[in-house]
Amino acid sequence: MSGRRRCEPLLCGNRNRTTRKDVTMSSFTRKRTALPMVALLILASAGAPRAFAGDPELDAALVASDTDAIIARIGVLAKTDPELAVALVPAAYSAIEQLGDAGMLPEDRFRVFKKAASALASIRAGGAIAKIEEAIAKSKDSRIRFLCLHAALLSANIDAVKISIVALKDASPFISATAARCLGRSKKAEAIYPLVAAMERWETPATRETAKKGRKSVSELDTGKAWLACRDALYRLTGESMFAAADYKNFLKLRFDSIDPAKIDIEKIEAEKVTGVGLFGLEITGINIAFVLDISGSMEATDPLTPEQEEKLNKRRTGVSGAEDEELKAMIEIRKRILRAKREVTRAIRSLPEDRNFNLIVYSTKVKSWSEKLVAATAKNKDAVAEFIEAIVPEGVTVTDDALLAAFEDPSIDTIYLVTDGAPTHVGTSGPGLPPDAKELMDRIVKDTAARNYLRGVRLFALGFKEAEEEFLKKLAKENDGLYRRIE
Repeated sequence: MSGRRRCEPLLCGNRNRTTRKDVTMSSFTRKRTALPMVALLILASAGAPRAFAGDPELDAALVASDTDAIIARIGVLAKTDPELAVALVPAAYSAIEQLGDAGMLPEDRFRVFKKAASALASIRAGGAIAKIEEAIAKSKDSRIRFLCLHAALLSANIDAVKISIVALKDASPFISATAARCLGRSKKAEAIYPLVAAMERWETPATRETAKKGRKSVSELDTGKAWLACRDALYRLTGESMFAAADYKNFLKLRFDSIDPAKIDIEKIEAEKVTGVGLFGLEITGINIAFVLDISGSMEATDPLTPEQEEKLNKRRTGVSGAEDEELKAMIEIRKRILRAKREVTRAIRSLPEDRNFNLIVYSTKVKSWSEKLVAATAKNKDAVAEFIEAIVPEGVTVTDDALLAAFEDPSIDTIYLVTDGAPTHVGTSGPGLPPDAKELMDRIVKDTAARNYLRGVRLFALGFKEAEEEFLKKLAKENDGLYRRIE
């Protein structure tokens, strides 16, 4: 058992939408109320999970919507009666998710999910483990399959690669995408062909048409998310970024025997692949993309010249001080962070093919979305957003939390690119060191993003200029299946 590879669980999509009011409540008050009548009806209905006749303490905690009591009871059940826990806990989680915001706030639902997954993962009894594996393959409730898959990925007693290959075939794109993300990190060549098959399965004409038409219902877009998860996993295992399952098939016919996923370092590949295409050389992925740009006052700062620029300036020295001064001024001017960011975001958007959809969210003391919703990447829309970007003037502080919330409020977004140069703050700072509220905000952003994203699977890429809080941005990107890129 100990020799089996464990995969860090990654999280995928849901249809729940969170409002700004929800954020404030979940972040600071965590107010609990008894479940509304509709909740009691769901729990009591013939179609509800039968588990709620099995444990009075868990039943009472669910009816009271007492998150701490639910979490505590889940822990006790996993320790004292593993087989009962496997029967009751997934059913309880499913009921909570069915009720959505009407029953429990997003952050509290996420806390229950994390505890349920870790409690099931801690179980060592062979019979209970077999039931977890059986639930992944056979349960008719996709929420139960979803939770049990995450428990399996956390467990030291379940072969995560084997179970993920099974889950790739799941009818739910959420579950297939979760399995793909695990396999992408497995470093196992045996995962490659199953991923190609899954990618091909989600790569249907209907999926392609949905992507081209843009903003459709979330359920229609989820198939595209599963396709992207398979493609991203194959990129991590092969080092090759391709846009069709057939392309991977042809590639693998010639190269499969020479591929060693353990030696492929995607972050290194991305760092070396600075071609000017994309965003600061980072490949743009995703179908429905939000660019989130920091335009706070600190973005007026100028970064030092690069070694290449220094060398270029030295070669051009003429001995005429005026000409040298003008050239130096011009080089310094183009190193202004705000100008670099405006230029790169404009170029990234202009590089998008027309079957992509995008929006731009800029933020400083306030947050402003260029469009009320995602728009297709047509030439007309690209020209319009370029004019908007050109007019940006940096000022104010850095409300990164509000900016990310604005991005997550659009349920169709599948990818976020965050560009910033400093720590999040609502009060600013007048001296060296972090703003007084920065640490609390960074911790809250990571937690709130997890609560919003654990059932959505939005990929978040973070790009930071000098003085950005790198550890925060790295953690935010890693926990949301993205990458961090330092802007030199």
